[in-house]
Amino acid sequence: MKTKIDYRSKVGKELGVILGACCEAYDVRPQDVRGISRRRGGIMEARQMYCYVAHRKFEHTLSRIGGIIKRDHSSALHSVKSVQNLIDTNYQDTEEKFKVICKKLLHLDRVMLVNLARERIRRRDKMNERDKRFIKQFSY
Repeated sequence: MKTKIDYRSKVGKELGVILGACCEAYDVRPQDVRGISRRRGGIMEARQMYCYVAHRKFEHTLSRIGGIIKRDHSSALHSVKSVQNLIDTNYQDTEEKFKVICKKLLHLDRVMLVNLARERIRRRDKMNERDKRFIKQFSY
């Protein structure tokens, strides 16, 4: 079952920022990535990289990630595994795009990412390892 994500929520905004950075790196529109197209030429690659970055770097659940791109969790998992295979086989283009996207995200909304981590801490009244890494990584 596909999960619906509210784009106005904090999680939706964070995933939207990640999607925007991936689309910018592959020079495609977010509407195309959210669409049903399977053709190559950047759309599929941007979709797969979005799933990889959101899951591996920002530790979002696969169902949330799939909800943004109108897919289910198994499609997001397949995308994560596909990009990981390309990185493991030293496919240069994929590694370079990943580094560019991470650098863009680091400079793009650093303050927003730290605030999101602090908001999660306040809601739970405790700090977990993910939030510690976020604050350490993205704080000035």
